[in-house]
Amino acid sequence: MQRLVVILTALLVAGACGGALLAWKALGWRQGFKSYKALYQDFGGIAEHSAADAELAVSGHRLDAVFLGASHTQDWGDLKRWFPGLRIANRGVGGQAVPQYLLRFRQDVLDLHPRAVVIEGCAVNATYGMPARAVIDSYASMAELARIHGVEPILATTTPISAALEKQQPGTNDQIRKINDAMRQVARSGGYRVVDYYSAVADPDGALPAAGSSDGLHGNEKIYDRMAQALRPVLEDALKAVAPVAPVERSVLR
Repeated sequence: MQRLVVILTALLVAGACGGALLAWKALGWRQGFKSYKALYQDFGGIAEHSAADAELAVSGHRLDAVFLGASHTQDWGDLKRWFPGLRIANRGVGGQAVPQYLLRFRQDVLDLHPRAVVIEGCAVNATYGMPARAVIDSYASMAELARIHGVEPILATTTPISAALEKQQPGTNDQIRKINDAMRQVARSGGYRVVDYYSAVADPDGALPAAGSSDGLHGNEKIYDRMAQALRPVLEDALKAVAPVAPVERSVLR
């Protein structure tokens, strides 16, 4: 009898554990589905910063700059530490390619009326068969739109991935360099400023230093320090070209 009780207890415990595991997996599946659904329904990431954009729009204060990008920009976080005294909005959305920026460019940049915009792509543009022409055309379109609306565009070169990650994704850094070269041509043709993040962070072999990243893709504080040093003089020069203006009235869709 005692043995039967032990067996039944063990079965009950196993069943409970199995049920908990299934519930946990189901939760993960639901969360994954929600993430996929959100990406499908909001491919441009327009909802990511919509609330913050609305607050800025009604404040009447003009930003000095908007940093537009993907996870590498997003992870930079609060930019006051690196650029004290400047009003800067971080508008990075993780996982995005440069063509996706266009879908939110009006809301995240133009409607905020910044004096300058820094546009940074990431390594995803050099992977997964992303057409380089689409990336470069998107840089050009955003720079043109910015200039038309009185915003000074600054195009940023893409930082490389680490040598270790390059072994898993061979050819990525070569493609990054090609994109950077083509982007520089866009800048020369349009008279736009360029900040060279690539040269600021790359090691002698043209890769992201192993000590500068935990995953071979995203930089740590040392990398952001180098990027900030490269950007400061370029941003200061751009801001001189656009004089500060008094607060402006803006309308916001509710």
